[in-house]
Amino acid sequence: MTTTQLKGLSVAQAGALTTTNVGALATTQVSALSSTQLAAVSETSFSALNATQVGALADTHIKALTASQLKGLTTTDMGELSTTQLATLSVAQMASLSPTNVSALNSTQTAALTTTQIKGLTTTQLGGLSTTDLGELTTTQVGALTTAQLNFLGSNVSAFNATQMAALTTTQIKGLTNTQLSGLTTTDIGELTTTQVESLSAAQVGLLATTQAAQLSTTQLGALSATQVGALTTTAFSALDATQVGTLSTTQLKGLTTAQLGALTTTDVGELRTTQISSLATTQVAALSATSLSALNTTQAVALTTTQVKALTSTQLKGLSATDIGELASTQVGALTSSQVGQLTTTVIAALTTTQMGMLQATQIPGLTTTQLDFLSTTNIEALTSTQANALTQTQVQSLSNDQVTSYVKVI
Repeated sequence: MTTTQLKGLSVAQAGALTTTNVGALATTQVSALSSTQLAAVSETSFSALNATQVGALADTHIKALTASQLKGLTTTDMGELSTTQLATLSVAQMASLSPTNVSALNSTQTAALTTTQIKGLTTTQLGGLSTTDLGELTTTQVGALTTAQLNFLGSNVSAFNATQMAALTTTQIKGLTNTQLSGLTTTDIGELTTTQVESLSAAQVGLLATTQAAQLSTTQLGALSATQVGALTTTAFSALDATQVGTLSTTQLKGLTTAQLGALTTTDVGELRTTQISSLATTQVAALSATSLSALNTTQAVALTTTQVKALTSTQLKGLSATDIGELASTQVGALTSSQVGQLTTTVIAALTTTQMGMLQATQIPGLTTTQLDFLSTTNIEALTSTQANALTQTQVQSLSNDQVTSYVKVI
């Protein structure tokens, strides 16, 4: 049958072609059929076309193929489709392809799919894609996936390479499920852009595991808001190293919970800048462990505001050594409340300088316990002003040793 004769077949006659008839057609004959005639060929007969014949179909033919005909294509047939042929398929036609056939597309064919076609893929088709298939998607195609499609991929999202991960939109990032976030590898975390990190909700940040939090770069950490930083679990926050903690802004530090601050190690504390320390709220300062507070160096200790000093707890004060007290400025010592003064250890009392003694307010003096007074040197007693000396209670004066009394009498 000539191509002219084929072109003359009616739709009914084209529909009557058998598998034998169709299978015997030369590529020139296949090309000669109109899109209407081809669409009339039965699903069974159409499936008789071999890969070469399928590859010879014009774009107009491809556009006319029915869902039934497309379902009949083999993986070999799919492999013969040109990128141009694939690009002509409508969303409805793409949806009719079996998951196996979609998965059979090679990297060149996959890259040829339009963003509209990508968005039209069904969850069943997506479910048929292997991690290798996902790795063939272009960044434009990755960015075109709907939140529902991305969610359906589940843990396979971690198969995306660095470039693909960076292509995810903020909407897609926000739409990641708890399982997907938990499934991200440390490499995946490291590939997130600052814009993507910023888009994570506080709830999502709260799902980060210790290994994931530890992988965050200082640049990524810097992109987090105070609310996001505060959303890190205590365990995840404690996974941050000293360098990471040291790069947190004063605004971010203000968002830290008391539990997070309590998890800081002495090394972490040692990396805090003076501006970071002075930015802490009194409740946050009170949350620092006694060991961490004691780890502050002279420069850091002096950065504590008088308001922060007044917020120190009895546990923290009892943990201070004579060296720690020696690092405080006189104004800081003078900021201690009467009750706080009474919490200082006898070792610390014995180490107070005459300058520090001179900064004690008259209201602080009654806070000294009789046990503490036993460790107060005569030199320090003589450093008291008459106002300070007169602030000693009768009980305190009666507890003084003879030598201390002699010094006391000199200043009253």
